[in-house]
Amino acid sequence: MEVEYSQIKLNLPNELKGYLATRAKSFGVPMASYMKYLIMKDIDQRDFPTFTASNKTIKAYRKAIGSSSRTTKVTGNIGDFIDAI
Repeated sequence: MEVEYSQIKLNLPNELKGYLATRAKSFGVPMASYMKYLIMKDIDQRDFPTFTASNKTIKAYRKAIGSSSRTTKVTGNIGDFIDAI
């Protein structure tokens, strides 16, 4: 599975950057990896809301699942298949 990444520019006071660099070095990881860890740790501790699908969404889902008999299995190169359509 391919994951898309975004680059973020972050301006920090030199003192904070030095602290982060020291902490990262103490764990033996690059500062960027340590900062990713901190972000993931913060996100993991949060409760994000979940939403119930609307009746319209559920109906569309059931219709899509029910039409699976009209699908085509693609073997080989997907680009060649699309070009042939």
